[in-house]
Amino acid sequence: MFLSIVIPTYNRCAFLKECLGALMPQIVDGLDTEVLIVDDNSKPAIARENEAICQESGARYVVVKTNRGAAAARNTGIAGSKGEWVAFLDDDVCVTADWHARCQKVLHGLPANVIGVEGKVVAFGSGLWDKEVENVNGGLYLSCHMILKRDLVQSIGGFDENRAILRVKTMNSRHGRCYGEISYLSPGFVYAIFHAR
Repeated sequence: MFLSIVIPTYNRCAFLKECLGALMPQIVDGLDTEVLIVDDNSKPAIARENEAICQESGARYVVVKTNRGAAAARNTGIAGSKGEWVAFLDDDVCVTADWHARCQKVLHGLPANVIGVEGKVVAFGSGLWDKEVENVNGGLYLSCHMILKRDLVQSIGGFDENRAILRVKTMNSRHGRCYGEISYLSPGFVYAIFHAR
């Protein structure tokens, strides 16, 4: 398996449906990609709807027994993933129609010292949180739109479950050493679009 796409979700089935609606038509047989949705213990009725959305779209669905936050859900996704690379998206992110093809092209052409790729994030809303999650010039390492080598993430123990938003700088400093470079996809290359909250 080349690429695993991990998407944590919690009580937001409408966002998840839209997210998968943008992503899943790009994932066709033979592209060596899996999509794993980790439900962070949504309310029972919402969890049932999430599971139905995943079955309909072809994404793999995992529900955890205790709500522990997005970082813990991402760690569950990493543990269940099979890809050499793991892409992290949030459930309220919609990718452009060519996102997967462009990711595949870039990942296959990366030099050996690059351990990850961060992507452009453009927000729809005008609130403070919407601007907080924008990444238009790179260097923010937002976990809502990044791709990392799975063996690296596993070797450092995954995401810090005490942080609401994990940035790769934190991962690189956890053990006092740098693991490699994180590349930024140039503007116009790939977009993740947040909805107003």
